[in-house]
Amino acid sequence: MKFVVAALLFIAVSAVNVKCTQDIHDPAKHRWYQFDLSSLHHDESTYVDTLWYRTSENTIYFVNFCGQTASACDDPDTSVCIRKPSPGGDFKYVSGGSTSTQEITIGEDPSQSPATSVTVTYSKGEKCGAGYFKTKSYINCQVSATVGFFYDADESKDCETTLYMWSAAGCGKEIPGPSSSYSSSSSSSSVQSSSSSSDQCGGTVLDEKNKRAYHFDLSGLHHDDQTPIDTLWYRTDKNVIYYVNFCGQSAAGCSSGDTSVCIRQPNGSAYKFVSGGSTSSQNISLAEDPSQSPDKSVTVTYSHGDKCGNGYYTTKFYVNCQPGAIPGYIYRFEETNECEAVLYIWSAAGCGKEVPYH
Repeated sequence: MKFVVAALLFIAVSAVNVKCTQDIHDPAKHRWYQFDLSSLHHDESTYVDTLWYRTSENTIYFVNFCGQTASACDDPDTSVCIRKPSPGGDFKYVSGGSTSTQEITIGEDPSQSPATSVTVTYSKGEKCGAGYFKTKSYINCQVSATVGFFYDADESKDCETTLYMWSAAGCGKEIPGPSSSYSSSSSSSSVQSSSSSSDQCGGTVLDEKNKRAYHFDLSGLHHDDQTPIDTLWYRTDKNVIYYVNFCGQSAAGCSSGDTSVCIRQPNGSAYKFVSGGSTSSQNISLAEDPSQSPDKSVTVTYSHGDKCGNGYYTTKFYVNCQPGAIPGYIYRFEETNECEAVLYIWSAAGCGKEVPYH
């Protein structure tokens, strides 16, 4: 019986893993880089964490990227376990961030470029003041540093620490970006009216000007409600993050369950989450991107988000055709006003299949 319980516990603990590679967009230079953090990960059979950093105050940060730490934190969903000195010469262990919250984003270290640095954030650690512990790691490129090592820590904020690291994992591999935009004399900007009919995760859109119809399957941009993080997201230059799940609910921190677009906004030293559009309001309609044709693009709108000014948040997505982009990625952001944004996506889901026009 003990063996069965232990086996079940091992399965439960091992389940909290997240992907260890990420493609990062440098919006300033319009380049893409892939970062592979697998060398910074150890599997759950390892009984000690090989990556750690001791501060001058004898606090130790144990870290396992893309998986759970082997240290003594109570919650198994922990990638950063902090050992803090306590009275009497003992230690206490607190979670500095959960595995399931892992975010791999563009480098924030001002001394590095997007090709030579990547930021990994773990949030929703143990309770700290009015919030929770959060740990960022700036992984900076050092080709010879395999696996790598932490060399500095910034603990100037009570509940947030930034760790600095040299590692070959911080050296981005440049990868191809999306192909040039499709252009046509019959672009969607000239279409006078449109209509659509939704199905489980897609819709058939009518190009009434040219008497054609196209079906778009958006299921590749959807994750089920059990997924702990949204795989589609975009960080703006103001550090606002848009998380989205097409045809379903976002896994991010918005309070309303009926939310497909969850917006994380800076709020002092913390963040607040607001709904950028409800799942039930999803509308799939004719392409509005003027650089695309009706068969190479589709517009998906989420409205009725949280209160904003005299109205409510609305978010539009221009899903543009890129056959090799599965599921796809967001490459451009426009804020039309303080309560409405447009995001551009390259994805195979933006490639319409012509169907009979009725």
